[in-house]
Amino acid sequence: MAEQKENIRYIVRIAGKDLDGTLSIERSTRAIRGINHRMAKNMSIAFEKKSGIVPSTKMGDLTEEQSKVLEDVILNPQNYGLPLWSFNRQKDYESGKSIHRLQTNWSFQKDRISRG
Repeated sequence: MAEQKENIRYIVRIAGKDLDGTLSIERSTRAIRGINHRMAKNMSIAFEKKSGIVPSTKMGDLTEEQSKVLEDVILNPQNYGLPLWSFNRQKDYESGKSIHRLQTNWSFQKDRISRG
């Protein structure tokens, strides 16, 4: 009997970044600029509470719908109860809110600071 080949996506695009589908959710999300070990852990726990999928699941095993839920957790962590102390912009100078910036926002932020 021939073995059934796994249906795994080897590259998963989330938040504008191609992530390794062979790594766990927690480990793969660390490739996104602005997400460190602790934030990846917090986001994967929030994703588990929302979807019921454990953080040790391979990123490539997620369906498109599950990937969209994970992307929403990554882009909007404040909506999923992540602690404000884990955000990388606590009490932002311009808005006064605690926000978490990711790769595209960091590039813009650096350009604005260096010009100003």
